[in-house]
Amino acid sequence: MILDTNKPKVNDIFWINNGDNTVHVIEKENNLFAAIYSGDSRSPVIECLFLSAEKSYAEQGFKIWKLDTILTDDELLP
Repeated sequence: MILDTNKPKVNDIFWINNGDNTVHVIEKENNLFAAIYSGDSRSPVIECLFLSAEKSYAEQGFKIWKLDTILTDDELLP
């Protein structure tokens, strides 16, 4: 499970906003970006934010939604 204290890595996938939005970390031109979907990963991207690989998610303003039930990686992947 990805925590908000982790530093971003390519292909990290997690939820924010009480699970309303899915975030997928992508790399473009040697930079990391958070592609934020309006729901799950099949939904439209509503925002794309630059991420620093040197700072944790929390330091960059992300509060990652933690599920009551732990899901497997297969259940998190798009």
